[in-house]
Amino acid sequence: MGVGGRVTLMAQSAFGKPVTRSFPVGALYRTDLASFDRTHVYLPLAAAQAFLDAEGEVTEIAVQSPLARVAPLAARLGKLLPSDRYQVRSWAEAAPDVRQLIALNDATMDLLILIVFAIVTLGITNTMSTVIFERFREIGILAAIGTGPGGSSA
Repeated sequence: MGVGGRVTLMAQSAFGKPVTRSFPVGALYRTDLASFDRTHVYLPLAAAQAFLDAEGEVTEIAVQSPLARVAPLAARLGKLLPSDRYQVRSWAEAAPDVRQLIALNDATMDLLILIVFAIVTLGITNTMSTVIFERFREIGILAAIGTGPGGSSA
């Protein structure tokens, strides 16, 4: 399936009936989550309304904003819009699975960094130990002839 092909969508209409319709593919997108790519489509509002028997209805409006402004914007919209008709949620509340996936990714990266740090630390420790043990005899001779820690004679 590619651009110009057709895709068949199955969903539940606004009245709870199963609906199936074929749509032309206008464009393709790819994210880093293959499971998301396989299960999500974007339709023009009018086509989605006709497909779901919901002409003139809008069930969700998404607003894009910088990440630092999401929580204040959601709080402000929540105060402005009547709560009996509208539900305002941030992306983290609307997609907790994505938030968990991001947290899991962050934890995995932290673990990998810790493992790399441990390997580097062991490598440096091993190198220093080897150098000291190889020079053990020379250090003993220098100490025996009275050389101090700074290399000066005692």
